Amino acid sequence: MNAAETSLVASFAPVAREPAWLGDARRAALGRFEALGLPTTRHEDWRFTSLAALGAVPFARAPRGDPAAAATLLARSAAPEGPRLVFVNGRLDRALSTRGALPQGAILSSLADALRDVPEKVRPHLGRLARPEDHAFVAANAALFEDGGFVLLPRSTDIDAPLALVFITDAAAGPVAVHPRTLVVAEEGARGTVEEVFVGRGASLTNAVTELVLADGASVEHVRVQSEAMEAFHVGAVHAEEGAQASLAAHAFTLGARLSRSEI
Repeated sequence: MNAAETSLVASFAPVAREPAWLGDARRAALGRFEALGLPTTRHEDWRFTSLAALGAVPFARAPRGDPAAAATLLARSAAPEGPRLVFVNGRLDRALSTRGALPQGAILSSLADALRDVPEKVRPHLGRLARPEDHAFVAANAALFEDGGFVLLPRSTDIDAPLALVFITDAAAGPVAVHPRTLVVAEEGARGTVEEVFVGRGASLTNAVTELVLADGASVEHVRVQSEAMEAFHVGAVHAEEGAQASLAAHAFTLGARLSRSEI
């Protein structure tokens, strides 16, 4: 294994108080990542994207970020005002987050909180679309994510204000890796906008996976803004499922990073 693969595998640590099914999924995904390794230009899908520079970096598990630096990065970001969750180095920062008023039944939650509070809403969908079998970065994310966003748009509900998930990576002390996970579930006839914003400082790896599940007649606008440090690496995957007469508008803006790749 190269430096990046070795450091990512070494950072695996089972999360306390998680459901047993999730722990089993993590261990299976880690095994799949070890079997696959990071893709190279010999892989057809990656023949124009060299990860040689990324593979040479030993990424550490991200520590708690500096609150003052995180607040500054948030202020400079493109994150909309209104309901938003802010994650610093892969973990929810409640002080920087503003949930706002949401319609009855709507959920804007960290994924860790949702797994504890409403597991029946999460389990049917988490990992169903973004599967680790054939994609090393998805496998790494499935094994190593600490937290992320969970959004539930309830049946026949219109939410006008965008719901924002802001992921801040603070790598000022050295190269770190974060693996944010997002799950958006729009029930029948629901309508809303979800925006993911990625910012940071220092050399880092952000390996983000998003799953969008749209039931019949749902309408979702998904906006992704990547504006990380110019020495950062960013790999993203967005997997979506649309029911009958559903509508998904997906926008991706890439403004930063040394290497950035997003697969939809």
